[in-house]
Amino acid sequence: MNIKNKSKKHIAPVTAITVAALFSIYLLSAYVFHFFPFASQPASVSDTIKQNSGAQSPDNPITQSSTGLPDNSGSTTTEDVPETDSQQVSITAQTQDNGYVSTTAAVSGSGTCVFLYTNPDDKPVTSQTDATNNMCQSSVRETEFSKLGEWKLKVTFYNNGQKVETIKSVNIQ
Repeated sequence: MNIKNKSKKHIAPVTAITVAALFSIYLLSAYVFHFFPFASQPASVSDTIKQNSGAQSPDNPITQSSTGLPDNSGSTTTEDVPETDSQQVSITAQTQDNGYVSTTAAVSGSGTCVFLYTNPDDKPVTSQTDATNNMCQSSVRETEFSKLGEWKLKVTFYNNGQKVETIKSVNIQ
């Protein structure tokens, strides 16, 4: 009886080609859907705003920078910045398209806007932009939001070392 042994030489190249093809598909889908599992995540609000430090005092006055933020904003919490009625901010548009959540806010003057999206069950998503032509525009990748549904959007406008805020509920789909 003559039994032929089938060669297993062809299994290694076929396996290597299959693994390479699957890896290529994974990389392509990660690029298309902006999903990179090892990309850095945005810092949380507690990381970006130092709590209970830098309160206004005669030794640490709050002064204005060219961006509307206090000069010592690195050591001043947002709670320490005085609110004003002389400035205005309002959310004029909020859209979700092409993998981005975009928001536009009308402001009174030049300064800096901070867009803060919060959800009780998730980490906050932040974006900071300068006002141009009395408008602030923010564009955040959808992948920054790890949960769909209702989020609270707070836009804070800083100008002349003072702030004004507005809040709106938005739906991330």
